[in-house]
Amino acid sequence: MEEKSSYKIRLLPMILLVVCIILLIVVIGMGMMLHEKNQTIASLQNEKQNVEIVAGEIPERPEEPPVANNTVETRNQTRNEVVNNRTNNAVENTATNENGYTGKIVENRGYVYDAQYSTDSLTTTSYQTTSGKSYSIKEIVVPYINMVSSDAKSVNEELEKLYGGYVEEFKVCSQNLYSYIQVSYKTYITSNIYSIAITVQRGTGDEETQEYLAYNFDIISGTKLDYNQVCYIAGVSNASGSIQEAIQGLDDYKNYLNQKKVSKEKLEEMKAEVEVCQNQTFMNYQESLSNNKLVYFLDDNLKLNIVVKVALPVGEEAYDKIVVVEA
Repeated sequence: MEEKSSYKIRLLPMILLVVCIILLIVVIGMGMMLHEKNQTIASLQNEKQNVEIVAGEIPERPEEPPVANNTVETRNQTRNEVVNNRTNNAVENTATNENGYTGKIVENRGYVYDAQYSTDSLTTTSYQTTSGKSYSIKEIVVPYINMVSSDAKSVNEELEKLYGGYVEEFKVCSQNLYSYIQVSYKTYITSNIYSIAITVQRGTGDEETQEYLAYNFDIISGTKLDYNQVCYIAGVSNASGSIQEAIQGLDDYKNYLNQKKVSKEKLEEMKAEVEVCQNQTFMNYQESLSNNKLVYFLDDNLKLNIVVKVALPVGEEAYDKIVVVEA
């Protein structure tokens, strides 16, 4: 009995040791299983993210610096570079050339500003017509080209004479009290090109007419640009073809054909009238060009503008109109 009891006492520590070893093995196994599980979950999340990217969902990322967009300033800079390149090819640009250009006449003024000429010959500087409308000599304004060059000097002398004639017309209008004359100008500036368009508006009773003049200057060389140079700078390579197309697309002719419902025969007759007028208008352009009387200028969009006497159907009188020519 005592031997048997002693054997049981020695066996108990061994059992406890075995149990501890088993528990340790279980804990280690569970830890390894948990680690593998975490790795599997992370792997699945990465695969899911890759699938989302392929499907078109872009993951968030730090903001990048903004890229310069096509702003008005950028477009103007590009356009000015184009103008400079075309101008350099169209006219020789030097600080002082054979034209005698050395800079501005009046340094603290712009290249173009309102001319100041005498009106001492007038006994009245404003009047009111019989219809109750008021007019003033201040409504007659011509530009002054502020450049030291022979071309600018010639144009200024021409404008001064024209202004004198306008003042005499104003005097007559102030005496008869039913007619008027107004003169204004607008300057279009693109890079180093200054285009000055002058409008002379006259009225007698219910009738009004408009006359146009224009001058184009390269302010670097001080030279007045001719028609071929302006066409080149505007990118118009085939002036005649482009002008024919512009004339055919005038609203004057479109409105005439669309003004009322007519029979098919009458419409064909009207189209024939319009074609005759379009041809006459183009001939008027050619005549002005050959006589060196064509009025032309570049607008703010660097488009060629010409003044054409537009012939109209149904016996209406032709009139001068500014036509925009596409390149």
